[in-house]
Amino acid sequence: MSYPGRNARSYILAWPFVDIDDMQKINEQYGEAVGDQCLIELARTLNITTRSYDGAGRIGGDQFLIYFAMPSKIQFRPVLERVHERISKIEVKVADDQTIPVKASIGAVGLAATKYPNIKVSELMVQAFEAVYQSKELGKFQVILNAYED
Repeated sequence: MSYPGRNARSYILAWPFVDIDDMQKINEQYGEAVGDQCLIELARTLNITTRSYDGAGRIGGDQFLIYFAMPSKIQFRPVLERVHERISKIEVKVADDQTIPVKASIGAVGLAATKYPNIKVSELMVQAFEAVYQSKELGKFQVILNAYED
């Protein structure tokens, strides 16, 4: 994977984990077809929000993972907030005259690749999972960023 105009090793790597809030409630109240539409709309939003050389996909259930790199840790929060803001605009039709919003919690971990060359992806995933569950414990529909020192 290459990043335009920069040495890829100088980038900060991010692993945001996105988890739809209250998905079980949506499925129970409106049916699995509406739940599926929530998943489709979230996937579509992540696809148009990320760059061509980023990665985003569903990893199971109502959970998605995004992978991207930034030149600076300072840029993480604004990017995550932009993703979160775009998710907040998703609405799914549940009846002819009714829509529901799709809300999601985001937990992310970021690190300087050159400082942690031997870190395991599984460790990053655990850190991102912990951050998203922290978001849910704090009231859902939030962004929590855990970053390694650069």
